[in-house]
Amino acid sequence: MTQQHTPTEEATGAIRKWQAVLDMLRQENNLLKSRLTHYLQQDISKSFLETAEYFHQRFLFKDQLMELLRHDITDLWQEIKTPVQALRHPHWHTRFYTLEKDMEKLQTEFNVMKEAFDAHLQAH
Repeated sequence: MTQQHTPTEEATGAIRKWQAVLDMLRQENNLLKSRLTHYLQQDISKSFLETAEYFHQRFLFKDQLMELLRHDITDLWQEIKTPVQALRHPHWHTRFYTLEKDMEKLQTEFNVMKEAFDAHLQAH
């Protein structure tokens, strides 16, 4: 027999997954920043330095975005962690779906950024 889950239980499962994804992306972003620092400690060209600054800004922006998402996800979880609380916040579904799209976008953009950074390092 299949167990039925309430919408808040399903959302809570998604929230836990998002938190794990954010942790993984934050670690990966820190690794990218470390790699950039390593390359900057070597003798580098002016063009590499300019591109390095671009990537550094992108890494910092992703850090900020991940923190904002983490905050929003935590707020949503606080609103729906019990069915009674979810009833007090009848529009939580809208926030949930917005965060779901934001998480998908973050993951896609992060992967594009990482691939571009890797390609740039391989070219130098």
